[in-house]
Amino acid sequence: MVASDWLMGAWQDFPGTSFTVEGVGKSIPAGNYYLFDSNATLSLLGQFQAKIREEVADAVVTLTRSGKVTIYSPGATVIDIVFGADTTFRDGLGISSDISSSDFVGQNHSRYLWRSGRTSSPGKGSLGSTGALTTDRVYRESPALVTSTGHNTWYENRLSFGFVLNARFETKSRLNGEYTTFWADVISRAYRFKHYREITEDGTDADATLVGPEVLGPYVIRPPRNGSQFPYERDAGFKTQDVAHPVELDVRTVVELS
Repeated sequence: MVASDWLMGAWQDFPGTSFTVEGVGKSIPAGNYYLFDSNATLSLLGQFQAKIREEVADAVVTLTRSGKVTIYSPGATVIDIVFGADTTFRDGLGISSDISSSDFVGQNHSRYLWRSGRTSSPGKGSLGSTGALTTDRVYRESPALVTSTGHNTWYENRLSFGFVLNARFETKSRLNGEYTTFWADVISRAYRFKHYREITEDGTDADATLVGPEVLGPYVIRPPRNGSQFPYERDAGFKTQDVAHPVELDVRTVVELS
């Protein structure tokens, strides 16, 4: 059994999209979504499924354990979807063609999902916690000797992956689903993302129920003082440096999307 952590990113300021299902026009409104979320109103896949079900009542849109979007009908109804000229939405899901199938699996991984290939190490907070409570206090005194104090608290955490294989990080062709793509589309933009721990990756079954006690976040990257940096450094003494990378993300817990 192979277990992995998944980072599920938000597609904030999603511009909206139009497509057809069984020849009938559909649209998903502009807004802020996660690729997947237990709250269907915040889940891009949930919104997509709702529109398809208007024409194919038993349609299911989810993620396989291999991390790809799947669209299928338990009753074996062929689902026809045409995405139209603007393929931004389609490409973001890791799909590269129109669909005419009762059991479709996307060709690539979504740009808003990253799978580490293994579980994370404990960060600033204890394993399974939101993070470490940080408190800031500011004391001020005016020339008239009027004093004031300011208080602020937040939660910080560090997501540490000590050995990420090249296939999950960056390959020569830079296929969708790699860490470099997730960095460009989610983390470097300070978009929210959630941390799903220890998801079983074996097989390609579509039963990817990701909700549960191991969902942490939402987080955003906590930028270093010298600006946004690609968060890893190669160690010359690391014998497997050509096949693996360490990834550490300092993050800050933020409020839920709305």
